[in-house]
Amino acid sequence: MGTLAQRIAVVTGGARGIGLATVERLALEGATVVAVDLDFAAQSGEAETLRERGLRVDAAACGSR
Repeated sequence: MGTLAQRIAVVTGGARGIGLATVERLALEGATVVAVDLDFAAQSGEAETLRERGLRVDAAACGSR
């Protein structure tokens, strides 16, 4: 088990770039991650890809455009 097992992390800007890399790293360390972004469609797709790899990642939208 990773060092962050039993932890929940919230990452803003998690659809791409540094935010997405942070989501992936936290999930690989065992955290359950809620990734938040203005671009919910992109975030949902990335979260699904990570879930297919067995990671615990959920997507949420915030703000408005």
